[in-house]
Amino acid sequence: MDTDFEQYANHPFFRYLDNINEFAITAAVPPVGAPLWNDPKFISVVTEKAYDYLREVIKGSDFYYESELSLYRDASGFGVRYADDEYGFRVLFREGQILIRRAGSNFRTFHDWFTRFMSAGQGIVTKATGILSESCERRIDVLQASFDFEFIVYDITPEGSNASVRNPEIMKTLIKTWPGTTGVVSDDLDVLNTVARADFAVHRWADVRDMKCLERYSISAPANNRWNSLWFEFQLRGESYTDPENGKRTAFNPTAFLNAYDDAYITFLRGKAILGFMNSLLAGHRFKSTPSSLP
Repeated sequence: MDTDFEQYANHPFFRYLDNINEFAITAAVPPVGAPLWNDPKFISVVTEKAYDYLREVIKGSDFYYESELSLYRDASGFGVRYADDEYGFRVLFREGQILIRRAGSNFRTFHDWFTRFMSAGQGIVTKATGILSESCERRIDVLQASFDFEFIVYDITPEGSNASVRNPEIMKTLIKTWPGTTGVVSDDLDVLNTVARADFAVHRWADVRDMKCLERYSISAPANNRWNSLWFEFQLRGESYTDPENGKRTAFNPTAFLNAYDDAYITFLRGKAILGFMNSLLAGHRFKSTPSSLP
């Protein structure tokens, strides 16, 4: 992927959206099952093999500093962590899941990490399933997979004004009516002022190369920070597909899906999620974004 950040962010909206809150690739796999999954020897074999493979990925991405790789185990699972201050990420094994996770950062750094990492790193999930298969002597393959992007924006104000905007005002674009004191839906302003939290999510099928994939657009408007933040989650997911017209089923191709990382990042995230959904929802407003928790 040879798109530089100036080309990717060549739109006024990126003046405000200068941070990403979290990124993950999530793969659903068959469960290994107890007691093997909790066996220290099994965990050691899996993480050591993953560590050796990630050394090659780090070098292939020109990140180097292999000394920042380490094995870990915590309440969430076990895996390998790359603790580099700019290009850090972790590979996590959970029962029934394999994840590649990267914490939030400024968007430019994320772009640099993603475009350098994915050409080598997209094979991590496939390699991880192979490691699990070898270690438990069973067939472990990818059943579903997704690219997940999260953003938090706050301090939302109209262009040309310092007046604060409550997030339910933004959500009115998506949710036209709200349940009132009796439960009856209404668009009355007094009802809107009682809203403590609003959530909106929609899934839609889209064509990605020769595949049918699910796009998920999700937004939450919580009451914290004086109703002045919006939490966005965008997901491109690959799974088996059933044609609603004729009932024909198409098997999920995990290799083809994971190789479509540029479609996930450019066509879906930039073109649809950011410049389509977020931009149309926040048109006429300024805001800030955060790579971690709300300040």
